[in-house]
Amino acid sequence: MKVISLTDSDTWNNFLLAADRPPILQTYQWGELKGAFCWRPFRLAVMDNDEIVGGISLLKRPIPKSGGRYLFYAPEGPVFKTWSVEIIKILLDAVRELALREKVVFLRVDPLIRKEDTEKINLLNNRGFVASGENIQPPSTIVINLDKTEDGLLKSFKAKHRYNIRLAARRGVSIDRPSGSAAVARFYRLLEITKDRQKFLSQPLAYYQKVEEILGAQGMTGIFIAHAGGEDLAAVFIFRFGDTIWYMYGASGNQKRNFMPAYLLHWEVMRWAKSENCRKYDLWGIPVKPEPAQPLWGVYRFKNGFNGEIVNWAGCFDLPFNPALYKVMIRGWQTFKAVRNLVVHGNWRSVYGEGL
Repeated sequence: MKVISLTDSDTWNNFLLAADRPPILQTYQWGELKGAFCWRPFRLAVMDNDEIVGGISLLKRPIPKSGGRYLFYAPEGPVFKTWSVEIIKILLDAVRELALREKVVFLRVDPLIRKEDTEKINLLNNRGFVASGENIQPPSTIVINLDKTEDGLLKSFKAKHRYNIRLAARRGVSIDRPSGSAAVARFYRLLEITKDRQKFLSQPLAYYQKVEEILGAQGMTGIFIAHAGGEDLAAVFIFRFGDTIWYMYGASGNQKRNFMPAYLLHWEVMRWAKSENCRKYDLWGIPVKPEPAQPLWGVYRFKNGFNGEIVNWAGCFDLPFNPALYKVMIRGWQTFKAVRNLVVHGNWRSVYGEGL
């Protein structure tokens, strides 16, 4: 077996599609997206003859005030056909060699490993990974099984959700699926309102435009907008890869909130996904320990009303290449994030419930 640097997007994505759960954030297009915003992507693949048996899409970024040092981040990676000691070692040896050339202090990964999968977690620990103590992607999510009839799916929701879906329709809410830059602009106008109301950070308009340009061109995104009386009320920006769609970004206005547009909006997303032969709808993020005082309690109640499966991921792991420097830099980085959370959310912990 050998490790190569892969530059063919179809070959890379086809390898990912064979995984038990295809990782949208490891796709070639996601790396290209991040490459347009301060990151540099690398894709390393372990080849067994002509077959990819393991791989990782790495994103390289400067560490602030580090004297020209960098970090690697592999969102939802690495990915293996089979999690074996041999393949993991071969891949990580190649990552370490690349890290030395690129002045990288540490690698952070958050593979799609369930929290209870101790066998795979131990494989990482035995290769020198340590739990990072924080997460970049949401550590918990809700996944809706779309492998039902429409009637069966609707009946699986909580009664209040079914009522609100019908209420929105009675009050004249309609759903559009626009495309292109005009769709992004409509979504972003609602996102700006949501940011002001809920006090959170988000990407600039140029980021969402680039998402549509890179991923949308490959049929990997969709924008759905709920409107009534000529006014946009709510919107979702979904991602698609393989048989799964993700509710990645959402926004809503301040008007006609009693029309319950978000309920009908997600129902129409699911109906569309079923027509496209998708089997799972990942609602993306919920608090680790949902409680009424938690900032995302309302988000949790909304998503949980669709009665999907709660999935808890193992979270982030770090592999230090320079242990002494890593300890100094990671503490500074964690302190920065804690202060930012305190300023933005009024609490040093992440809105998802985990902290330093």
